[in-house]
Amino acid sequence: MSLVANSPNLLSQRRMARLINQIRAEGNERRTEAVTGRVSSIRKSTQGQVGKIHMLEKALTDTRKYRQSLDLANYRLTAVDTALGSLTSISERVNRDVLGALNFNNPETTKLVADEALAALGTAFATLKLQTEGRFIFSGNTIDAAPLADLDTMMTSLQTIVTAAPDAATALADIDTYFNDPAGGFMTSIYTGSDTNAPDMEIGQGQRVELKIRADDQGIRNLLKGLAVISIAGQEGAQDEKTLSMLQAGSGQMIQ
Repeated sequence: MSLVANSPNLLSQRRMARLINQIRAEGNERRTEAVTGRVSSIRKSTQGQVGKIHMLEKALTDTRKYRQSLDLANYRLTAVDTALGSLTSISERVNRDVLGALNFNNPETTKLVADEALAALGTAFATLKLQTEGRFIFSGNTIDAAPLADLDTMMTSLQTIVTAAPDAATALADIDTYFNDPAGGFMTSIYTGSDTNAPDMEIGQGQRVELKIRADDQGIRNLLKGLAVISIAGQEGAQDEKTLSMLQAGSGQMIQ
C-alpha cells in the first residue's frame, strides 16, 4: 500500500492530517511492540491460530526495522503539514485584506495591503526553505539545496514585466507565463529544487509513504504568484483600472 502526501490545493489539508494520524498510530504500535517484546494483539497477529506464534519473532524483527522509518515519516509529514498550514494562513489573511482594500478604494489602504503581501512573500519563501535533519523538505529529490532562489530576483523580474505591460490583461498573461511555463522565469531561475520527488519511505511490509510535494507544486506557485501580483500592483497606492484589476486577480490566484 502506498500512502501519498501531496498538495493539489493549499486550502485542503484534511488528507494530509489523516495521513499523519495514520503514521502516528502505526508508530505508536511499533514502539509498544519493540519495548514490550510482543506484537500488539497476539490474536490479531496470529489470526487466532496459536500454532503461528513462532512467526512473532520475525514480526518483532520487522517492527524494530520499521520503527525508525515510522518516526522519520511522522517527523517529516508533521513538518510539511505545519508549513502548509502557515502558507494557508498567509493566503487567507492577505486575501481578506485585499478584498477590504478593494472596498475601501483609497491609496493608503492599497499601499498597506501591497506591503503586507510583500512581507507575506518573504515568510512564504522562508517557510518553503524548511529543513529537517539536513534535508530541504520542499526540494524534492535534491537533499542539500534550497528549493528557491532569493525573493528579490523574482520581484525584480516581475516588476519589469508589469512595467512593460500596457494593461492589466497583458501583465497578468505575462506573469502567468513566468510562473507556469516550464521555460518561464520561475522554473528557470527561481525554483532550484529537483524535478523529481523525494524517495518514498518504507514504514512497514508493503507500506510506503510518498512525499509528493515540492516548492514548484501548482498550489504553491499560485500562492506566490498571487502575493507577487498584489505587492507589485499596489505598491504605489494607485487607483487606476490596471492596479485594481491586478489586485483582484492576485486575490483570486491565491485560492486556486
